Amino acid sequence: MLFVQGAFYSCMYAFVRYLQHLQGAYMCSGTVGVTDIGVLYCREVMHAMMAPSKFSVVYLLSSMYVFTLTLPNTISVYWAHGDSLLTHTNALSVLPASPLRSTAVILMVAHQCVAFGLFITPLYFVWEKLVGTHHASYRTKVLSRVPIVLLVWFLATAFPFFGPVNSLLGAFTTTFSTYLVPCIAYNITYFDKSAQSSAVRGPPGWFPTWAGCFSVNVFIAAWALVFGVGLGGWASIKEVARQVDTFGLFDPCYQC
Repeated sequence: MLFVQGAFYSCMYAFVRYLQHLQGAYMCSGTVGVTDIGVLYCREVMHAMMAPSKFSVVYLLSSMYVFTLTLPNTISVYWAHGDSLLTHTNALSVLPASPLRSTAVILMVAHQCVAFGLFITPLYFVWEKLVGTHHASYRTKVLSRVPIVLLVWFLATAFPFFGPVNSLLGAFTTTFSTYLVPCIAYNITYFDKSAQSSAVRGPPGWFPTWAGCFSVNVFIAAWALVFGVGLGGWASIKEVARQVDTFGLFDPCYQC
């Protein structure tokens, strides 16, 4: 809940308080946003591992979060501060200092701490199996994870230009894992009639044909390939090339 509430407050603060149109924004900035639509879907994957029967509901809630919170506030902040964000990828840095902004920063830091724990968990599991602590006591596993935390902290300090890197990852990894691979895998798996007859869950009642499901999946995969990988990847690469002169190892004040 802290993860969601912190992000919600910070985003709505920027959205409601400073919504205004200054002038046209750089085209790549809006296109880069397409690469990050899958930001919350790892939550539904983790939830499905614990409660597979609730997969559809959690996936729907994740989608609602993205399309009702993440996208509207991102579009609005680019609209209000598009020119400033060309050289300041941290949106909170372009907002005037105030107690409300300080609160947003604090909640976003808490949000990042929770996000760190969620996203690094798979790496923990791989590391534990590598060093032989996967089945050890909880305290031993926690201690064995310290080198991973220190390594990630070191890399984050050395390479503070997270925005462009995140966009690249979103275009070429998140888009595949969120849209392309699931849709294509579903179509391949259930294309055979015998697989359809033995499916644990068939097409929904309001969309009762397999052919219709396959068509929707093809459309989603094509959309993600064109806009997510294609335009999103192009914009991300162009942004990295444009900002490369601002990159610096262990930069004490990145894009201040």
